[in-house]
Amino acid sequence: MECSYTTQTANAIRSSETQGRNAESEVNLTQSEQVLDYIKRNGAIDPWTAMRDLRILRLGARIFDLRAAGHPIVTEIKTATDGYGHTVRWAEYRMKKDPLGATNAEQVKGEENTDEPLPSENTTKI
Repeated sequence: MECSYTTQTANAIRSSETQGRNAESEVNLTQSEQVLDYIKRNGAIDPWTAMRDLRILRLGARIFDLRAAGHPIVTEIKTATDGYGHTVRWAEYRMKKDPLGATNAEQVKGEENTDEPLPSENTTKI
């Protein structure tokens, strides 16, 4: 016999997970795709945000996978002092900026793809 508390708790968790979200679109995304989408929409992600918003516990592993797939993601180490006076550090991940200063996410949102080389690229033809 199944405990009714367990069933009620599981149902409450399931319903709270889908509230305010388009469950159909997020169900099919891998964790790596969710992280990439989050970075593109918000500019950066850190481990706490990944746990809180995406329920992803191994953010570093997903970043490794995204880098292996060719996404130019850079790490910035953030530092702060907690309430006890201890220095705390964490990683924040964002898309690498191109030489003109725009991130890849900004390029995707605001620019159309032109096949012209960037000013920093070597345009000499051999």
